[in-house]
Amino acid sequence: MDNLYQHLDPRTRASRTEYTISLICCFILYVFITRILPEIYRDLYADKDIISFVVGVILGIIFLIFIIRRLRDTALSWIWAFIMLLPYVNLLIILLLCFIPPDHFKEKQTASEPTSDPQPKSLPNSVEPESTPEPEPEPEPEPISLTDLEQSLINKYSALYQQYKNLSPEEATDLATTLIKEAKQETLQNHTYDLPTNLGSLVLQNTSPTDQYAKSAYDLIQRRLPRLRSEGVTDKDIKWWWNFSQIERSMIIKNDEMEYHNFFVTQLLKTQTQFPKKETAQNAAHALTNKRFPIYTQNLQDDAFSPDDPLPYELKERVDAFMANASRSPDFQQTLQQIQTFSTFNAFVRKQIQDKKL
Repeated sequence: MDNLYQHLDPRTRASRTEYTISLICCFILYVFITRILPEIYRDLYADKDIISFVVGVILGIIFLIFIIRRLRDTALSWIWAFIMLLPYVNLLIILLLCFIPPDHFKEKQTASEPTSDPQPKSLPNSVEPESTPEPEPEPEPEPISLTDLEQSLINKYSALYQQYKNLSPEEATDLATTLIKEAKQETLQNHTYDLPTNLGSLVLQNTSPTDQYAKSAYDLIQRRLPRLRSEGVTDKDIKWWWNFSQIERSMIIKNDEMEYHNFFVTQLLKTQTQFPKKETAQNAAHALTNKRFPIYTQNLQDDAFSPDDPLPYELKERVDAFMANASRSPDFQQTLQQIQTFSTFNAFVRKQIQDKKL
């Protein structure tokens, strides 16, 4: 299933071979389901037009994802997928994408950059200066450099993506590097990149840091301690989460968001065949995904909450350990069935904490 999620993730790349195979498969499936099967089982295909429409929509969405992934592989933005709305032109683009090499347009864009600006014409009856200084070119944004810690995180998550997502080493490294750079950029903009790696210990010791950004984070955690305690968060949980570096916390959050999004997209493709209304299909997909994944937050509210609300991220390690132990138990299927009886995975977790099983 993880391999399927990776193939349906529009944020990844699709090679020429993968794209061509998907094009052929979608075409064969469409012809087989809408043309061949109705001839064999005529009694079962009374509504042939409806079936052709539904199958066409599903396969169209799937192939559109492959087009976006292939566009990314050629270094074009996914926005170019809107060109598929143009008749005849879309057929030409679909065929061309079978042959364009990876990062082809990145090379073209670099080669086609102008080397100098044209000189402006002089105005009549005007006095030209002896020399006109050329405007200095705007400096290009410097690439984000990576520390040893960030490189080790890339290696760690790349290995996980190869094992559980069935990605190639290059694809897994590219995905992990992209997430790390996004996380670093966000933490730098939020002035949280340099938060101390013993912030959890400082909170438990009531020792306020001197740095203004670290003190803001410290004060925020202190204000939320009563709510964290009511959720079952222990001192060990606080140390585990807040003694990470901020880049590690951000990477955990981004990875969770990606896993949730990938599973949601897969469920949405399934529910669209059952529910004609987009909003209904999305709600159904969210309901299925919320029973599969816990949802966490660092922004707990102090007011009343329901069992379905996001869990504090401080609980993540305990929840992961609980599910890992459950997966090794012969009663794991019963645990999965029990989760389905709750409104969300979060409600299940809160019940286990209440019963002191987690």
